Amino acid sequence: MGNFKIEFDTRKLEQAIKKQQQEVKRLAEKQARESKIQAEKNARIAVAKSIVEKQPVVGGIKMLDKNSEEVLKILLKMYTECKSYDIQASYDEIPEGYQNGLTQILDNLKQYGMIFRHIEFIGGEFEFSLSPQALTYFDDKEKALKAEQEKTVAQNINIQNLNATGSNINFGSIIDSTLTAQNIVSNLEKQIEEQGGEDRIKGFA
Repeated sequence: MGNFKIEFDTRKLEQAIKKQQQEVKRLAEKQARESKIQAEKNARIAVAKSIVEKQPVVGGIKMLDKNSEEVLKILLKMYTECKSYDIQASYDEIPEGYQNGLTQILDNLKQYGMIFRHIEFIGGEFEFSLSPQALTYFDDKEKALKAEQEKTVAQNINIQNLNATGSNINFGSIIDSTLTAQNIVSNLEKQIEEQGGEDRIKGFA
């Protein structure tokens, strides 16, 4: 029976093993980068939700935080120039004070419903899609604040130091109340009677 001799090219084998190890390492590093990116994204979304939840609602309008408002003004200016909801821009178009936190602010604006999406590119470029709600935000805010102010004035009526023939009656502040001449007189007469007075209020009889 003849002798069999098997020869291995150890150099090729080592190269194949090394290549396989490099591929495993590359995939592991890619997965680690993707996991890190996703974790950072989840953290920004959590921060955005927290910021938005803390903002007040006035007249049915959610008020934006100051940073989001300032950046939205810039984005709306870009919209005015190009008349498109989908906009590409550069970080250089954003004031320096907002550049480092731009991704977080864009996440905030997305949470507010002012933009639908945004993406940042290596090299200082980014793009975003405005929502129709963003175009009317500042007008809606102004109307809501004005209506709320008028409502507050109407609901907070301050009646102080009403005199009723020798009696001094202080009503203080009346909030969320509907006042008429009749119920004012009734309340005054009731307090005068409780104080033992017999006089009646002049000018209402």
